[in-house]
Amino acid sequence: MSNDLVLQKDPTMLAALRGVLERGLSPSALNEYLACTLKFYFSRLARFQENEEVEEALGADGFGTVVHDALEHLLKPFELEGRELTAADLPELLKKVPAEVTRQLRQEEADRQARPDDGLNHVLGQVAVRLIRKY
Repeated sequence: MSNDLVLQKDPTMLAALRGVLERGLSPSALNEYLACTLKFYFSRLARFQENEEVEEALGADGFGTVVHDALEHLLKPFELEGRELTAADLPELLKKVPAEVTRQLRQEEADRQARPDDGLNHVLGQVAVRLIRKY
């Protein structure tokens, strides 16, 4: 009898894996997979966390993720339509920035169990909006 842990690839696991791949793999996620597939499964697919501490505020990595994901969601329609962003598109696009940053901030806060719209996270959201508008 073997003591090796073997996970069967059921439809739920495959759906979770597809979701992770559709969002894209970060270099750290890819390194984690290459180093230990079980660790990748538990942290990225099953979403188990080593550290259960609640983060009061987003770190630099979380802030970067919010800005990156907001820009990606704002600009993706132009890519899908195969057209370039023009000056005429900017007023409408800029109106969407605060709502998209809020959506991404809430997602990142939920992923990290941070407190939504509280203190420093609220300020970071406002900074993200300004950065994206200047972009």
